[in-house]
Parts: sequence; C-alpha cells; structure tokens
Amino acid sequence: MGRRKKKQGNKYAELAEPQSTLDFHGRGILMREEIVTMLNEFIEGAVLEGLEHVIIVTGKGLHSHGGESVIRPIVNNFLSEHDSVKSFGNAAMNRGGSGAVEVKLY
Repeated sequence: MGRRKKKQGNKYAELAEPQSTLDFHGRGILMREEIVTMLNEFIEGAVLEGLEHVIIVTGKGLHSHGGESVIRPIVNNFLSEHDSVKSFGNAAMNRGGSGAVEVKLY
C-alpha cells in the first residue's frame, strides 16, 4: 500500500533522520485544495534543495469524526501520483508511526 519499487543502496538509510518535516497539526480546518497546495510546495521545495528523506505529519485522526485521519488519504493519493516520490509509508514509531508518513524522494 503506497509503496513503490525499492532501490538498492545503503541498508541503514531507513535509520537516517528526515531532512525536513511538514506538520499539519494545529493548522485548523483545511480544504483538500489547501492540503494539496501545501504538499506540492513542500515536496517541490525539498526536491529543489536536494533532500531525499522527508516526513509529513498527518495525525492519526483520533479527534476526527469517525476516529480516522482525514488528511492521510489526501497525502497518500498525492504522493502516489507525484513523480519525485520514490517511496512512502508509515513513519517509524519514534517519528509518529501511523500518524506520519516518511517519504523518500528521487
């Protein structure tokens, strides 16, 4: 789910700290278009800076209606269609687990 092909390389790369973070917590109610704009600016900026590993904090949705993340599906859809995204998935537990998405960029 949400993963793309694996690239061979440093087997310890997963342990590296993310180089930048986009956190959706505390931003109030956002429309889908606002979320996509923020994601696009964040990913494009990271690519321009030559970053390879970023994290997007979506929250787990525990306080959302129905107890499910509203932002997470929008983020996953955006990342699955973005050409600069190599792979993505749940963050490591010490980085937010299912409340955050770790992203590898080309």
